[in-house]
Amino acid sequence: MNSFILLSVTMGGLNLAFVLYMLRHAEIDIHITLPWLLVYLILFGAIIGGYSLWTASRITSPLNKISEAIRQMRQGSYAQRLEMAGSYEFTIIQQQFNDMAAQLEQAQANNRQLEETKKQMLADLSHDLRSPIASIQGYARHCTLAW
Repeated sequence: MNSFILLSVTMGGLNLAFVLYMLRHAEIDIHITLPWLLVYLILFGAIIGGYSLWTASRITSPLNKISEAIRQMRQGSYAQRLEMAGSYEFTIIQQQFNDMAAQLEQAQANNRQLEETKKQMLADLSHDLRSPIASIQGYARHCTLAW
């Protein structure tokens, strides 16, 4: 909203300056000459062009940051967080992205913990199965040696 106010004030100032200049130099009738019309159009185009570039940079800069954060997440870096100053919409996107990243990071930690628990359980189960088998083999060897 502030950018629209800035554009309106700038364009209003340009128009006011142009009208005041024409009224000051006009006696009764306002005659707009081609050179002054070209100056006005060039200034008008420069203001619109500058405003367009400024607005585009205010949009593309946060979008580039979001894109980079998503790329890093896709590569498995769930610790990535967005930190950017922007308009209300980009602030909402930033909060949602950071919440999503925290949930994914927590899910990854939970998966790691489950994997470790699974490995430990398999190791314990393997040990528990080997112990009775080793005992049976020992008894069998003892019995064969005793005969």
